[in-house]
Amino acid sequence: MNKREVASLACKILGIYLIIQGINVMANILSTSIATPNLITHETILNIIFSYIFLIIFGALLWFLSGKLSLLMVKDESPFDEGFSLKANDIQGIVFAAIGLVLIGNSLPKFATNLISLYITRGEPNMALKLLPGTVGAVTQILIGIGIFLGSHGLVKLLNILRNDELRRGEEESPEEDK
Repeated sequence: MNKREVASLACKILGIYLIIQGINVMANILSTSIATPNLITHETILNIIFSYIFLIIFGALLWFLSGKLSLLMVKDESPFDEGFSLKANDIQGIVFAAIGLVLIGNSLPKFATNLISLYITRGEPNMALKLLPGTVGAVTQILIGIGIFLGSHGLVKLLNILRNDELRRGEEESPEEDK
């Protein structure tokens, strides 16, 4: 198993996780709406279900596009490498990219919910101001997720620089302690 296969497997596992999360939330909402039909409006159910469909769609895309995403996650390996040649830096890069995908996947329903709520309540005064913090938070989380996904190799390099700098400081302080 090479690095790209591990990255592809990570995308598929995340895809399954997001699909299960979306189905679970929709099942909970539907069961709640059946148990207490007076508390939840029809528009609210459609809003929530539609927004969590994004989780299912994003999970399916992660599954089906895992091969192409693995090319972005692992750039320095030729496609014909054989054998298992993972190092700690490779695993860290794959994990950072996977974390970025999870952030994107978890923020899409929030973003969709806010947009749908904004559309449904477009005539109400100050509704845009009430929904603005949630929308800005979701967009920020999407942007951070994209940044972490695309910059996973840079984050690994930064982590190595910080780790090496800390090791150098530790070596510089050690001789002084012996005196």
